Formats: sequence, structure tokens, C-alpha cells
Amino acid sequence: MSGWERDIAFRYAPVVLQKAHADYFRADYITRVDFAHDWPEVWKNWTAPWEKKADGTYAHRLRAHAYYSVVATETHFFLAYAFYHPQDWAAFWGSPARSRPNRPDQHLHDMEGCLVVVPRADGADLSGRGVVGVITISHWHFFSFAGWEGVDVGLPFNVSGWTEDVDGPILVTDRFAHERGEPPYRFKLYVQSGGHGIKGSKEGWGDSELVVRYRPTRGTPGEPGDTFTREGDIWTQTVPYKLLSVFDRDGLWAQRENPGVMQTDDKGRDTLVVRKGGGFEPGAAKPPWGWDDTNDAHKPGEFAWDPAHLANGYFAGLREFSGQYVHNPYLRIVRPDRR
Repeated sequence: MSGWERDIAFRYAPVVLQKAHADYFRADYITRVDFAHDWPEVWKNWTAPWEKKADGTYAHRLRAHAYYSVVATETHFFLAYAFYHPQDWAAFWGSPARSRPNRPDQHLHDMEGCLVVVPRADGADLSGRGVVGVITISHWHFFSFAGWEGVDVGLPFNVSGWTEDVDGPILVTDRFAHERGEPPYRFKLYVQSGGHGIKGSKEGWGDSELVVRYRPTRGTPGEPGDTFTREGDIWTQTVPYKLLSVFDRDGLWAQRENPGVMQTDDKGRDTLVVRKGGGFEPGAAKPPWGWDDTNDAHKPGEFAWDPAHLANGYFAGLREFSGQYVHNPYLRIVRPDRR
């Protein structure tokens, strides 16, 4: 993955505010798909967060990671970010550590995220404020956010909806100060406990008072601990997360031809597989090129491989907008630099 892609992905990566269940918090932490097992055996991840060594410590580290991809047209960057949880336990009966991934809304693997739209003219702006639109996935639906929270400065974006209503502004204000050297305008995502649906607002965020505040880092990824600090009406801790390119060697994209990791479901969407009997079958969790809104007019996976079409359908007012791709690794259109 090119250096310019890593730089742009880091510049606009969000702050992720993850709700965590007081008893089953390890089921809510974000990590990489191969956090516990090599790729051919990630189907074992269901119990991996809870496995312990003989001394009582957890056998596997839940180091914080997120996946990203960068696509560009002549006028815009489209940045996809995906966050992985080993379990979706939204409808669990009892502890997720003892449950089985065979009930509705409860399954092995969980991956949801967002698409970030940035005009390429913003390339020299290091503040991170160039984001003009965000689309998130929450289960089977997309939610769109545009316009800066509490700011009216004539940004090059009309926040009226086209085929979809805009669900709110891009949220940036925070009770926490940003770290030194970090853009002050990192936007925020709110992630549910259990089902891990993601939105750009607190709507449907859940009742838990525990919040892990994940911030992007170029350094070593962190791992949530047992200690939370009281901050007003919540208990929180801050953890750095590291970005992984979807297109890293032996990474997420490379596994799409591995039937022990991914298969295509009956609707033509790539999914992470689940074990059944002596074989595998498509599961419920999907990588970004399998994400789909069940009631819009867009094709499955546009989130990743045709984000310009998706954004142009969800938003009106993308000025000087081009749908001509000049860099799109999903379509094998690759530029060595950002020019």
C-alpha cells in the first residue's frame, strides 16, 4: 500500500466511541480478524476473546486495529474504514462466552464501518476539516451525515438529501482535548455494544456507561484494560488504534478467494464464513465490498468498489463532482502517487 494512501487514511480517520457491556466488554472491543488465529482458522474466533491460559490471564490480545481503503476520482477521495469485532451478540441468551453463533442477530464475526468523502482540493489542508460527508453502516442500513456541527462557513457541500435523507451533521465537538499534533477536527463515530451498529450520532448508541474512546495512531496499537475513568455521565478510557490496509499482502482483500475465510451468499455478497459440519458456509458478517443497505437503490459493495456512485446517490451538492476513477484498487486502477 502506497505511503500517500496511508497518510490520507490516517489524516481523516475517525475517533471511535465504542460502548461496552459491563460484564461482556471483551465482546465489544475492536481488533483485527486474525487477532487469535491465522487466516484459514479465523472461524475459531467465536470463543477466542474468552479463552484463558493456565495462569488465568486471557490467551489472546485484543489489540485495536481498523481496516481502510482509499479510492479517488478526479475530484474526491473516498475513504472506507472497517471495524471488526469477533462476536455480534446483540440477541445473546446468557454470556457470549457460552453462547452459540446460531441465533438471529447473534453470529461469529462482525464488521461495520464508514465511508468518508473528501474533496481532493483539500489535499493541502492538514486540519482534517476537509470531510464533507460520512456514510455509516448500522446492521442492514446506511446512515448519512454532512455539514459541520454548529458551523456555517459555506463549506462546498449542500446538506440536503437526494434519494436519502441526511441523518445529521458531522460531529466534532468533544469533552476531551485532542492530542498534541493531531488534527482538531477529527469527526466521531458512535458504536453500539452487542450488535456494533455504527452511526455519526448518539441515536441508538445504547445505555451502557462504559465507553472506549479509540483514537488513530501511527505507532503501537493499544488494548483496553480493566480501568475506566469517570467523565461526567460515563466511564471511559482512551486507546490508540492502528490502521491496516485492506490491500496489505495476505490481508483482508487477499482472503476473498479463500473459501475457509470468505464465500459469496445467495445475494452475491462476499461474507466471512462460519463453520457448519465439516465445511463452511457464508456467514452474516461482511467486508466493506459486501456491505449493503436493504432498502436503497444501490448495488451491494458500492461502499467499497463504487463509492462515487454511492455518495452521489446519498448526497446532493457535491460540487465539481467527478465519477471518473483515477485510483481504485478494487477495480485494479492503481496510481503510485496521489497526483
